[in-house]
Amino acid sequence: MEKIWASLLNKHYSLLNPYHRELAHEMNQWMDASPLFSESDKTDLARSTPDMIMARMFPTAGYHHLLTCCKSALAFFICDDAFDLLTAEEQEPIQHELTGILNGTNEIIRQNHQSYIFSLVREDILKYNLPVQWLERFVDGWNQYLEGSKLEAPFKLQYKIPAPEEYISIRRKSIAVRQFFALNELVEDAILEPEILQHPLLRQLEELALDVFIYENDLVSFRLERKKRYVMNAVMVIQQHDKVSDEEAFANVVEKRNDRLYSFQDTRRSLTDPVLNHDAVQRYLSGMEKMLTGISLWKFLDTERYDT
Repeated sequence: MEKIWASLLNKHYSLLNPYHRELAHEMNQWMDASPLFSESDKTDLARSTPDMIMARMFPTAGYHHLLTCCKSALAFFICDDAFDLLTAEEQEPIQHELTGILNGTNEIIRQNHQSYIFSLVREDILKYNLPVQWLERFVDGWNQYLEGSKLEAPFKLQYKIPAPEEYISIRRKSIAVRQFFALNELVEDAILEPEILQHPLLRQLEELALDVFIYENDLVSFRLERKKRYVMNAVMVIQQHDKVSDEEAFANVVEKRNDRLYSFQDTRRSLTDPVLNHDAVQRYLSGMEKMLTGISLWKFLDTERYDT
């Protein structure tokens, strides 16, 4: 299995934002400034290193953009850990509250660390005077993640492994990447028009990137998630569906991950549609490639989140 594991690295080159140390200091200040973060919260978040995941995924971001991204990463880790044992019905009011904070339709009452960090994200986003359509995409990314988390809940709580088609449909929501695609537009100074974002080839590239995130996450987290009986993992899905060994299921997911990555790269290189042939789109796609590389580096070099 270790040989297969090594193949994930794919000769990734090292990318790291030069502001990563300042970012870690700033993140600790946000948590220290609020009594809503317990010492246990701080310890768990420090193991996940939301500062480093953003420093890897957005290695060329300016400092203020990087801070905004880090607040969103912190918001994700807080939600993801809190939702583990909640039913879909228990998650529903939390989803309504948090998306309402981002939209500006809910009064911000900082009653817990979730609402606190989402309010910081909202305050940051407003500073940039971004188009309404961009904010809608950003909030929709969060909403899809929260919807996906609700869809996962029955499987997790009942220890029921879904069929492969159902699994990938749910995970393309719960992977929590679409809001960071929106932040990629901000970081790369590539705020795209809605008609460009709806272009079939761009949507295809985004879906391929989503799948790379999903499969790589499931490979890295497989041992921990099997230990915790967390069933929304592609290795476990294939293992049960195809009745194969750990080694065979793992290799199958590596193949899927590599296939999606190569398809992403090939599709990007072959773009000829004049609608997509301008600098903003190329900056957006270049940023997406940095995100894919950065997430790999973070998982292998920086975080203890997946340690068993």
